[in-house]
Amino acid sequence: MTEDEITERIVKMVEKEDASRGAFSTSEQIAIALVLDRADWLKQLGWTILGAIDGLGGQWFRATQRACHRWQKRYQPERRLGRLHHRLEQRQERLQAQAQ
Repeated sequence: MTEDEITERIVKMVEKEDASRGAFSTSEQIAIALVLDRADWLKQLGWTILGAIDGLGGQWFRATQRACHRWQKRYQPERRLGRLHHRLEQRQERLQAQAQ
């Protein structure tokens, strides 16, 4: 598999956040856990973070990095906007309470 194909595969698996991750290969499970920042999953697999990164090997590590960047660009802005929206709602509630 090429690095691009591995990246696409990781992105698809991460987007599903599939609960049946036991069906994936060890490299796939590590990649999913790293992209989703799930150290608890790595621990369940018996890996430390550094051990998992080392265990991936060069091609899988680079593909995981690329998948992580792609995932963050796609989903992190939504999370930031969600937090911003929540803070704006809180501020509006405080202003309304002060006005009463």
